Amino acid sequence: MNKKQAELQRVAQNLNSEEKYAGFDDSVMQAAQRQAQAVLDQAKQQADELYESLISSKRTDPVAAYRAEAQTKLARESAAQKQENRKKLLVYRRQLVNALFAEAQETIEAYAASSRYESDMQKRLANFSEIVKDSPVTIYVSSKDEESLGALARKLYPNCTVKSERSIHLGGFRLEVGRVRYDESLDFAAEAEREAFLTRCGLHVE
Repeated sequence: MNKKQAELQRVAQNLNSEEKYAGFDDSVMQAAQRQAQAVLDQAKQQADELYESLISSKRTDPVAAYRAEAQTKLARESAAQKQENRKKLLVYRRQLVNALFAEAQETIEAYAASSRYESDMQKRLANFSEIVKDSPVTIYVSSKDEESLGALARKLYPNCTVKSERSIHLGGFRLEVGRVRYDESLDFAAEAEREAFLTRCGLHVE
């Protein structure tokens, strides 16, 4: 091989090498283009989502927050006013019932000052004879009845203990045998009647 032929062969080899790497370059460029397109697509998607978010926020009622706050405040004020009205109604109901029972109390006091009162209390005390028998018994009365009802009680139950009780004002007695209590006081009867009246009169306060 002469010098010219060797040079021609070298040029041919160089040409073949360029053709070989040309395909590699094309592959690298295509991969780079695909990666760049993927980045662009992702950026576009994020931009679209941000745009939709901004548009949605603009569509929201601008006074919704103020309306919700006003509704909450109104509900709070309404509850407070309802509670205040309930207190007023309870006071009015108490005053009304007290007025209605003021006359009844006068009648009870007149009865407790009559001769019939002691006779009735003696009968009521005697009604417990089968319960008391020989058991220790304590009888509570009002301070004004301690002497008169005490004397009646001791005739029936010689071993009884008679005590003055502050909660008994109108009259009657409270009898205790062991751990059992029997309330025959006029105060208890009046309070029970008051409660019964409130139940059936319809003066309920929610």
